[in-house]
Amino acid sequence: TDLKDAQRLKDEGADLVKQAKWALACSKYRSALSHLEGYTIGSSGRVCPSQDPEYQATWSGVLEQHAKLELACQLNVALCRLKCSEWPEAVEAASAALRLV
Repeated sequence: TDLKDAQRLKDEGADLVKQAKWALACSKYRSALSHLEGYTIGSSGRVCPSQDPEYQATWSGVLEQHAKLELACQLNVALCRLKCSEWPEAVEAASAALRLV
């Protein structure tokens, strides 16, 4: 799924950060964000389509995972942009992260 692919790409980016490969890491994080943009949480958007409490708990977990992953990727893009001295792009990524919280 797109969510699992996004998590995998984020993890790959983290490995590259540990190696100080900032531009490559940034590319992984940006790819992860692209997967998250394409991730549709049900046909009804972000509203849980069921009143079943068990389903709602799963739904809530997916929404929380998506939000945390998106925020982490945006913050990591900002970090990588800073390390690459790409100031306007760093501000853009940091601002996008702030809009998520």
